[in-house]
Amino acid sequence: MTSILHFFQGIPNWLTTITISAIPVIELRGAIPLAVTVFKMDPKLAMALGVLGSLLPVLPIFIILSLITKYIYHFPQIAKFLNWVFDRTRRKGKNIEKYKLLGLILFVGIPLPGTGVWTGSIAAYLFGLSMWSTFVGCFLGTLIAGIIMTAGSLGIKSLVS
Repeated sequence: MTSILHFFQGIPNWLTTITISAIPVIELRGAIPLAVTVFKMDPKLAMALGVLGSLLPVLPIFIILSLITKYIYHFPQIAKFLNWVFDRTRRKGKNIEKYKLLGLILFVGIPLPGTGVWTGSIAAYLFGLSMWSTFVGCFLGTLIAGIIMTAGSLGIKSLVS
């Protein structure tokens, strides 16, 4: 944690929160607790910034996937890696395949490792959701995850204080 804070030294806390929320794996699951407990940020602001940052990658992921899947098989090493990512995402995203938009909302909304916006966007693309359905699903799921993480952060803050 201190190395992350050191990296963002001199950058405003609000921008650090947004940036960390946009990073794969960490997303708002790490940014909101950081903002509330370390930066002493207002929980509502921390949640809003966390949701905003987490949503930034959704449309670029979708667009980039649609572009690169057309050309992937010209580069065997990249194809092999991307196939691994796609296979892993398909295994984790069975509910998205079964329930479509509702599945995506729940997948993104339950803050467990590997179930955030990045994986959800990839899974939504793989299972044929439209770009706008993906964005709406990720937005609603991110709101749910934001509420859960903000509530959890307030609990952590009260324990630390």
